[in-house]
Amino acid sequence: MKQILVAGANAIDLIGVSKAPLIESDSNIGHVSLAFGGVSRNVAENLILLGNRITFLTPFGDDHFSIMAQSDLTKKGIPLLKIRKQKCSQDSYLAIHDQNGILKTAINDFSLAEAVTPHDLLPFLATIQEVDALVLDTNFSIDTLKWFIEAFQGKLIFVDGVSQTKVHRLKDFVSQLTLLKVNQAELESLAGNRPFHQSEYIKELLQKGLKEIVVSSGKHPITYTFGGSIQQLLVETPRKVVSSNGAGDALFSGIIHQYLRGKNMQEAVSFGLKLASLTMEVASAIHPEVSQYASK
Repeated sequence: MKQILVAGANAIDLIGVSKAPLIESDSNIGHVSLAFGGVSRNVAENLILLGNRITFLTPFGDDHFSIMAQSDLTKKGIPLLKIRKQKCSQDSYLAIHDQNGILKTAINDFSLAEAVTPHDLLPFLATIQEVDALVLDTNFSIDTLKWFIEAFQGKLIFVDGVSQTKVHRLKDFVSQLTLLKVNQAELESLAGNRPFHQSEYIKELLQKGLKEIVVSSGKHPITYTFGGSIQQLLVETPRKVVSSNGAGDALFSGIIHQYLRGKNMQEAVSFGLKLASLTMEVASAIHPEVSQYASK
């Protein structure tokens, strides 16, 4: 079994779900919950539940939320490499969902992750170089992303684009990635200011050296590469959508899990879609029954 290093942010999530159609510029009645999240944190937990050997390298601040976040990870048995940043608050994410559980808008404050420097990572270099695969998100700065990717040259590197703004941080490193997972808007943003043709741009990325890419597009078919060709799969429809929070992270986790087990891209993406659909049936970013899919 391959040893995986997951590196990225862990955050406090505040999730608001409206009880009725959202009314702009007004206080909407609904339910607000606090949870622990962040792309890499969610991926780390999913991968643990699926039976993988992982270590999670992540920053912590020194506020009350930082203590809560670390305590939650420890309780869940996730091995940690901790970066301590003084006088910093834990990263946070505020999301607003409509009455159907669909994300409408969000605000993220990931200044803690962005404050991590290559110097902060030097104490972990020996451990980092011993692992087989790196899972990374773009909440780190460009310099820190560059450090990780250079330290992992020749190894498996899986990256989530995170957002239209942050995916640009990968512009100079795409050729060195094993797999890039983005949504449609992030892919268009990465392409920059020019006429956009999805298949042509994906081919361009592959020609530059990117091995595989997965492009999600909500309820529309998901696009992925397999053996140099571009293919699509229909998404799985949840029995009932409670929240889309964590669905993309579940998709990414499922793909990584199957890829590292030697499955082909079609099998990996299909499994990821199953986990994403399952996750949308609960309010939390992690479905409590993910572990039941460990051997599938």
